[in-house]
Parts: sequence; structure tokens; C-alpha cells
Amino acid sequence: MKIINNIILALSMALPSTMMAEDCALRIMAVPVQQGEPVSTEISDMLMAQLETALSLNGMVVNGDYSQFFITGKFTNFIKDVTSTVPAKTTVNTLLTLSIGDLASQTIYASQSFELRGVGESDTRAFMMALRKLNRNNKDLTAFATKGKKQIVDYFDRNYKSIISKASRASSLRHYEEALYYITSIPECSKGYAEAAHVTERIFKLYIDYTGKKLLAEARAAWAASPDSAGAEKAFASLIQIDFESSAYPDAEALAREISKITQRNWDFENREKYNNEIELRRSTIEAARAVGVAYGSHQQPTTTNIMWMR
Repeated sequence: MKIINNIILALSMALPSTMMAEDCALRIMAVPVQQGEPVSTEISDMLMAQLETALSLNGMVVNGDYSQFFITGKFTNFIKDVTSTVPAKTTVNTLLTLSIGDLASQTIYASQSFELRGVGESDTRAFMMALRKLNRNNKDLTAFATKGKKQIVDYFDRNYKSIISKASRASSLRHYEEALYYITSIPECSKGYAEAAHVTERIFKLYIDYTGKKLLAEARAAWAASPDSAGAEKAFASLIQIDFESSAYPDAEALAREISKITQRNWDFENREKYNNEIELRRSTIEAARAVGVAYGSHQQPTTTNIMWMR
């Protein structure tokens, strides 16, 4: 784990900032349409799905996970016409304005309007055809994404030290998930990434040690309460979640051996094999830490985000 992270750190310090920016993936939240002409949830979801695909090559990961930074859109000047042909066709003409912004400071970083037109057998189908204009080859969309991305990276370049301090404070209070949420928000293309990666490794080690000890205590309690097959199942439900690099892991292995001797069953083999395979898929310290932070942010923040301040 440490070797992998040291390689990441070395690369982050050695590569020119322009190269880092090209490879940097910024995670931003897709906020459903809340302004302009009212559209159905289906059309709003369709827009966000189209943006998720179109912006992926521009270094943006657009999804529903909570983030301080967001992308949204609004439809205005909406005109709909239904032909008298058989079958009838629906034509929609509208102006779509996309915005990338910062929820914390209520600031818009980039905006761009697109004239859209689509024809289909229904309103939804017509919108689907209209949204095809928002593709990876759209130069205006690329310019919009580039501007928004630069503003977000500039934010982290200015504020990464305060973000690291906030993460360190949360870690000192054993709020490790919160700390990882803050520290892993700093992207690879920020000049603060190398420093943040060092702190991430330290906080993540504290996190897996702390959670490992809690899980070990749960396993011991379950086994002490019921030293039989039923108790073993409960104990191993906790033991298999303990990270290999947690300081609690040696004691977890000892408890597993004790349980196996008494129950005459190879619990370790039966219960860890699938988990071991999953662990190998997420061995990168940074990615594992980021997953913890994202999970924390998704559970701590409201499921809806009000952006009516954009009016």
C-alpha cells in the first residue's frame, strides 16, 4: 500500500501541471433541472445522463454523489408543435443553459447556452433527439467544461491547505470518514495533491486501525456470548471486514484460529475467499480512501439540493 502511494506521490510531483490537468478527473454532482421551463423528471434525468457521457472525455465524472461542485441546466423559450401527419410527430425547440457552480459559495463558474431542436413520436422522444447535440464533439460544450474545470482546480489550488487542516481536525476527533471526505476531494491536478496524498495515507491508516479494533471487539463479544456455530457466524461477519493492514488484523487471525479449532470448521477459508478477491480490486490507498469519503458525503448531505439562488 505504501509503495503504491509513494509512486503516486512521486509522479504527482514530477509531472508538469499541464500534463496533470489533462489526466485529472474532477467529480461533480448532477443537480436535476429546478429552474426555467418545467420538464418531467424523465427529461431531467435524460439530460444528466447525456452530460455524464459527453463530459467524461473532458475530465469530469458527473453523477449523483454529493459534491460541493455541481452541474445543472434549465430550459427556456420552449416551443412545441405537433404535426397533423399520421403518425403525429412532436417538434420541440428550446434554449438549454448549462451551469457549473459551487454550492458552498453560491458561485457560478461557467455557463453556456445551446439551441436545441428535436423531432419524435412524443415529447420525451423529441427531447431525446434534441439532446444528442450535447455530445463529445460539441466545441461549445468542451469549452464550457474546460472553463468550469479550470475554475474548480483554481479553487483547490487556493484552498487546499485549509481543506487539509479541516481534514486533520476531523481526524483528531476520530471522525475519519469525514476527514477522508475532505482530503480526497483535492484532485490530482491541484498543486496541493501531493501533500494531500501524504495526509490521506496517514488518515486512512488511522481509519482502518480504528474500525478494525471496533470490528474485533464486536467479533469477540459475539463469540463470548455464543461459543458455537451460531456465534462463530456472527463473529466472522465482523472479522472478514477487517483490513489486512489494520493493526487489529493479527489478533483477528488469532481469534479466527481459536474459533475454527472449537467449531471444527475452516471458517477462515469459507468466509474470507470472496472478500479477499474484492479487497484485491481496491488495493490502491487513495481509491479506497476516496470511496470511504464519498460514502460519508452521500449519507451526510440532503438528497435534494436547492439551487434557487441562481435566479
